[in-house]
Amino acid sequence: MALEMIILFTLALVLIHLYISRLFKFWQNAGVKCAQSPTLWGALKGSVFGVPEDIYTYAPEEPYIGMVRLNSLVLCIRDPDIIKDVLTKYFDHFHDRGFPSNEKVDPLSSHLVFLAGKRWRILRAKLTPTFTSGKLRAMFPLVKACVDQMTDMVSTYADSPEAVQMNDLLSRCTTDVILSCAFGLQGNCLRDPNDIYLEMVKKSFRVTSWRMVMNILAITFPSIAKRLPMRKERREMTNFFLNSFSNTVAEREKSGVKRNDFLDLLLEIKKNGYLAGGKTEQDAMDPSLGTYGLRELQMGAL
Repeated sequence: MALEMIILFTLALVLIHLYISRLFKFWQNAGVKCAQSPTLWGALKGSVFGVPEDIYTYAPEEPYIGMVRLNSLVLCIRDPDIIKDVLTKYFDHFHDRGFPSNEKVDPLSSHLVFLAGKRWRILRAKLTPTFTSGKLRAMFPLVKACVDQMTDMVSTYADSPEAVQMNDLLSRCTTDVILSCAFGLQGNCLRDPNDIYLEMVKKSFRVTSWRMVMNILAITFPSIAKRLPMRKERREMTNFFLNSFSNTVAEREKSGVKRNDFLDLLLEIKKNGYLAGGKTEQDAMDPSLGTYGLRELQMGAL
């Protein structure tokens, strides 16, 4: 039994080595320099969360270098002109981030960073008009109201000899701003450090072992990860934000109140299929633009 396990383990290592060698061979055949050694350790060194400095600075005279990230090929571009072309002129070919999203299992993953292809284009076409300078300027009073509260709190702290954690104070203020502008809610995070919304936001940024495993699996095997019922966020947190948003929408539609916030813009898109001043001729001819619900728009924007 032990001999069989050793043989299977050795065979697995040989197959992995041959597969990884094939990946490195791709860059060699393409004439692209690669800093990593053509081994399993070299592929692991590529890291799934960033580019190590020694790899990024390899062959500084080259405009780009090739990388192998576990089982994926990555082109690391360093030339500013090429980067500019990728982000502007040819962005239609490079908008995918490589993070799969499963909207049915994990609705909070259905945003512009994770969506790909046609769904990304549709959502971006709908949301782009909501971020114009005029629309954002209309939300300024909501931002100012939250900042004024923080100013009053800082004034009281100024007369106290006790130290104040400004990073915590600023994060609470930012949470109130997001709740007010994006969700149409009057937050109380500044006054109450134990506010339920603040607790949920902290949970969303908390790095856990499970989340790290899910991220590695999603980046390494995106096609498999998309088919599995995997959640990046806890069910409790997902249901909390979706229910809060649904209740706010129902209340807003029933009362007809206008706050000049982001939710007003989404309600207009829900009603008309587009935002006034943001619909193009191409959008008008594309019937698929009307398939997004209000919840998808909200999650996409956030």
